[in-house]
Amino acid sequence: NWWGTTVESEIQAKIYDWTDDGAKGIVNYAPYLAAPDTTAPISPSAGFNATIIDTDIVLSWDANPESDLAGYKVYWGTDAGYPHTNSVDVGNVTNYTLTGIDPTKVYHVAVTAYDRDYNPANDDPDTTINENQTNGNESWFAELTVMAPSIDTTPPKSEVAFPYNWAFIYDSIVTISGAANDDTGSGVKSVEISIDGGTKWVAVNGTSSWQYTWNVTSSGVYTILSRATDNASNVEVPSTGVTFTVSLPDLVAPTGSIAILAADNYTKTTAVPLALAANDPSGVTQMCISNTETCADWQPLAQSLPWQLTNGDGLKTVNVWYRDTLGNTNSQPYSAGITLDATSPGLSISALANGAFTNNGTLNISGTAADNYGVKELTINGFAVAINTDNTFSHALPLAVGANTVTTLASDNAGNQTSDTRTITYDPTGPVLTISMPADNSKTNKSFIDVTGTIDENASVTVKVNTYAPELASITDNTFTYAANLNAGSNTIEVTATDLAQNESSAKRTVTYDAQAPNLAITEPAQDITTTQGSILLKGAVSDALSAVTVTIATNDQTFTPPVTDGMFEQTILLPEAKSYPITVTATDEAGNSSTVQRNVIRQAIWNDITPQTTVTKSSTLYDRTNNCYYVLLKVTNPAATALTGSLRMIITTPSIPLKTNLSVGLKPDGYTSAGEPYFNIVPQGGSITAGGSLSNLRVNFEMQRVPLTYGVRVEQYK
Repeated sequence: NWWGTTVESEIQAKIYDWTDDGAKGIVNYAPYLAAPDTTAPISPSAGFNATIIDTDIVLSWDANPESDLAGYKVYWGTDAGYPHTNSVDVGNVTNYTLTGIDPTKVYHVAVTAYDRDYNPANDDPDTTINENQTNGNESWFAELTVMAPSIDTTPPKSEVAFPYNWAFIYDSIVTISGAANDDTGSGVKSVEISIDGGTKWVAVNGTSSWQYTWNVTSSGVYTILSRATDNASNVEVPSTGVTFTVSLPDLVAPTGSIAILAADNYTKTTAVPLALAANDPSGVTQMCISNTETCADWQPLAQSLPWQLTNGDGLKTVNVWYRDTLGNTNSQPYSAGITLDATSPGLSISALANGAFTNNGTLNISGTAADNYGVKELTINGFAVAINTDNTFSHALPLAVGANTVTTLASDNAGNQTSDTRTITYDPTGPVLTISMPADNSKTNKSFIDVTGTIDENASVTVKVNTYAPELASITDNTFTYAANLNAGSNTIEVTATDLAQNESSAKRTVTYDAQAPNLAITEPAQDITTTQGSILLKGAVSDALSAVTVTIATNDQTFTPPVTDGMFEQTILLPEAKSYPITVTATDEAGNSSTVQRNVIRQAIWNDITPQTTVTKSSTLYDRTNNCYYVLLKVTNPAATALTGSLRMIITTPSIPLKTNLSVGLKPDGYTSAGEPYFNIVPQGGSITAGGSLSNLRVNFEMQRVPLTYGVRVEQYK
């Protein structure tokens, strides 16, 4: 009872009984052998096939399982039944070709297997009985096959015996088995199966009875197709196949992520919101969040959660572990980092003190702004101010007459802010205070410097150096003098003049005491100024006790190196546009020590006569009967090849008849010049007259007087 296998599903595939046809009986194959019995008679060969090719018959069969197998014999002839006319010992092979056959005849072929005890001499030639077969040393004839000399065009058939249709399998290794046959055809040559719907085919082991071991990588519903190929190269068209379900145990941990919702990855508080996400085929039910590398506080899964960071500024890391419904947990946490910065930036201001009075319409604000994690922005009254690489800054602020609130605000990346708010009163009617020495933002290598200047009226003058108490300066006529004792580094000197009516004027000088760097001062302008001129002449003085000094002046994209003569230098700086010009002067000695002073010059725009650049066309004098007045139509043309940008205004000069300005038609004056001339705004700021373009039908009304109308037209541009 040896079936060639110990797999019950494969044994069942070899049996056709009640499970296949209800009209049949049930075959009880148990118990069955676990290995072939070599003492039993040798079994007939299985899988015997024959194919006629021209005048040859190609034979093949499956190898016998017996361990004492020695070889095979092939029998054939044109007469049906036993005995056969011809026989040959083909040895221990599983295929043989009969040659020279007559293709017009029918042949009957068979194959037998024999073991090591087989002896041809045992056959008695005087009998028709094969004594080797009767004593069990040669098998009976294997599936006697009658081959007709015809062409095989019919494909073989195959079927999947295991898995069963709609079966459930819970193992990652599946042994797929089945059977194939070619009926009376050329015989089954090979069998293939596909597990992906026929895209990819793999060869199986065996033909009439076959199997294939499949390693399943994921759970799901699969359909197995099979197809057989015979020796005549006919290929079976696969049937619908067998569909079954594989359900593998889940041993994979969930995947997920964590994010801390904060701008620029900075926070100023320990309370932060978390965004969480996790995924797993079996579902994720729990999470564990920690500020450390370990965690034991498991809680239900949530997509968002408020979280508390540990105290103390610095980089913080939040870790999360996820657990699915089967208990799988990721061994390494998912992490998110953020920088906790609860400390506000450091801000130091060098400017007139809170409540100070000044007669200078331009206030210089200098100082330093620093933060452990960087200052994101520095503003003065909402205006962004650049911070130098050494954390210093300097800004010129125009003041309005009266009280001015000056707010300096430093903000870091986490949103912490440090502010300095002071009120500076600009009072032009107070004493006119002029500081001759030292210049603002100057540098010196002397610990004592003379602070000198003038006042225009009877007043007292006090000088305050840094945080020391103010002291009275000596006054001779209208000149004051004070010897200031400087600290190493930056010194803020506040000079205050108070008249008899208690009106005060204040001025500030920032002086740096550096015993090794050159002495540098800008004497003109002595401080930040506002001008309407297209250029200024910058003058200064420089000295060094030990070596010669070179001076460089930088503003915008220009750099100058003026000659130094007897310790003095000067340079003309062009101011082509209306804007603020930061001017930096640097003195460098031969040893590489340098001093730097900055001036901020604000160029204001003014109205400029551009009449020669335009063409003004006047109409004849026209009469308006409805309004009883004269009027003219003017046309302003830009003949240039480039646009003429606004603001532009048109001025009527020396009219012989007064303008009539109360009509609903025509232009009405937008104002009058300092000379009393009426002007009309014809192009707003940001507008333009295109190249070759013009403004037409500009109507100007005049009173009705019986005198000839004469007048002039001037066009001005604000620049």
